[in-house]
Amino acid sequence: MQAVSEPHLDRELASHVLESPEQRAVYTDWLLEHGDPRGLVLTAARTLKEATSASGRSGARLELVAALKKLAGWLDEKVPEGRPWRSADTRGVTSDTVGFLSHEEGVLHRLRCAPGRDVPLPASLLTAVPTVSEVGIPAAAPARAGLSVLALHPVPVLQLLGPEAIARFACFDLELPASLSRLGRPGPDDERWRFRGFADALAKRSTPAELRLADGALEVDTFAALLGTCANASMLWLDRVRLPVEDVGPSRDGVVRHLRLVETPLEVPVANGLSRAGLFSGLQRLEVKDWPLGPPALEAMLRGAPALTHLSLIRVPLGADLVRLLTATGRLHGLESLDASGCLLGLGGVSRLLDQLGPRTSRLVLRFNQLTENDLASLARRNRWPSHCEVRFEEVTFGAGAHQAVAMVAQAHRLRMAVNGCVLVLAAST
Repeated sequence: MQAVSEPHLDRELASHVLESPEQRAVYTDWLLEHGDPRGLVLTAARTLKEATSASGRSGARLELVAALKKLAGWLDEKVPEGRPWRSADTRGVTSDTVGFLSHEEGVLHRLRCAPGRDVPLPASLLTAVPTVSEVGIPAAAPARAGLSVLALHPVPVLQLLGPEAIARFACFDLELPASLSRLGRPGPDDERWRFRGFADALAKRSTPAELRLADGALEVDTFAALLGTCANASMLWLDRVRLPVEDVGPSRDGVVRHLRLVETPLEVPVANGLSRAGLFSGLQRLEVKDWPLGPPALEAMLRGAPALTHLSLIRVPLGADLVRLLTATGRLHGLESLDASGCLLGLGGVSRLLDQLGPRTSRLVLRFNQLTENDLASLARRNRWPSHCEVRFEEVTFGAGAHQAVAMVAQAHRLRMAVNGCVLVLAAST
């Protein structure tokens, strides 16, 4: 077997390590055979996860801290650009110049760049730790007395990561500034624009990458530019982002296929502007979660997304407006999956949705929609059921007999019922 310093072999063994415990066990054994401290971290993390007693967990945490200390010393040699590395309790190891390297079940998978860093990440880090697949980038350098507004501009993503990191990471998590005015708001045509050249670099990747923007404010024109340029993004994810209500400037048609909005308000003028500019035209999958998106904004998005096949609206209290909008925009018949969990459809909305469901829809999720056990039982009296579609309800409803009520529906319509956790699934009998 080749030495652990061989980057290609290490990368090959590490490529599937997060997929299953079996893959992690194989990688752990291989690392331990070569005296690599990453194997000790994997072993200690597994021990901590499997510990069943307080004393066992306490001992496993001490073991994990000791393993991370050894890892820090190893990184001093392998990644001297970050020296000194040090352990950060049980979460990972950190370097003031490179950043914080954290683990998931012992797999070193995420790096959060050090605040204020303005030079590319060292290639030695990617060689030494090939399991790192996600990078977090702070909004800007920490504010200090005497810094001008220009000095607080975030470092461009491409400058910070460098071409090798752009090719290697599978997820780019960018924290956004809390205040746009504080940072001067450079636009997409400005040389200082944070994402300048980033879409072109993504396009050169052999596989798509996830792009997440979180916890701050984002210019609408920047959002539009990303929708219109990042064709190789597996998902553009806005998490707790504020979009100012402003017009959308000239832009090309949208190329992003998967958009996720979590706790991100999308006002009607912004939704209308993005839709008119064609920036939703490439969307095949849209997810909105935990925000009261109004009917006008959703209608603008649906009308601007003719290629939409997967729609997920979770805890978006649209009520009966959801079915009306899906029908009016013609999107319902094109959907392959619809998750309307927590949309407050009630029995009337659920019944209309089942009546009008398109022939292509193979999965419908109706959890947390104010259905009592009596409501569920009434579905057994329906004349028809979309047997081509798997329909999911929650087991815990306002009544205690949800399980029995859904069983009545299954029997009445000759469906198969399955229980998956707290979810009741109805599907055609095989």
